Amino acid sequence: MKKFFTFSIFLFITVLVSSTLFAQVGTGKLAGRVVDADTGEPLIGANVVILNTSLGAACDIDGNYFILNISPGTYDVQISFVGYSSKVVQNVRIVSGITYELNESLSPGIAMEEVVVTDKKFFEAKATNTVAVVDAETIARLPVRGVENFASLQAGVVKQDGSGGAAGNATINVRGGRGNEVVYVVDGVVQNDLMYGTNQSQVSNIAIDQISFQVGGYEAKYGQAQSGIVNVTTKSGSPKYTIYGDA
Repeated sequence: MKKFFTFSIFLFITVLVSSTLFAQVGTGKLAGRVVDADTGEPLIGANVVILNTSLGAACDIDGNYFILNISPGTYDVQISFVGYSSKVVQNVRIVSGITYELNESLSPGIAMEEVVVTDKKFFEAKATNTVAVVDAETIARLPVRGVENFASLQAGVVKQDGSGGAAGNATINVRGGRGNEVVYVVDGVVQNDLMYGTNQSQVSNIAIDQISFQVGGYEAKYGQAQSGIVNVTTKSGSPKYTIYGDA
């Protein structure tokens, strides 16, 4: 009985830790700093909220904030502080496994005033890795099928078909690396074969919401990656019934 109880606790902790790690891999992060536009002083306690979600954060003593476990997508972010005009930054694009840095300043003014800013920036100048993102709209337009085929459109990537040219057996070589040096992740779960290291998942184009492809400068959670990372995020459910066809 004691052994069974100990095993149950161990199993529970393992599942809990695994779920947390998968959630972190399959989601993105928003971080940055909020300061006074005139003095550059940090605004301690300024609120940063991702609109139409329950996610948000308050700035610390240095004006820094971070928001974890954000589902990939494009959001509007509201920044506000007592005695200052609030600001809404539109088109903030969150990518799975990537930290988006959003630094903003607020001007003293009437609290009811709101400044709207459209943010087109995605790639950071100081980033040490290369990230390419393909969204659902682009996937629908391109005459391409299969995750490997989308990855092969990036610079420095060569696709090699498997036996008989089957797309399901294809591998990609990134910057001269082997096919088993690429890590494939679908909704936070690694899909590589434990023995051969190749991709074992087949996701239909119509089920994909976003594909991000990273080369170099990986975070610690991608320690097993040597050449590249293909991160696939599938679409969430909807109350509407929709019928698709994928040949």
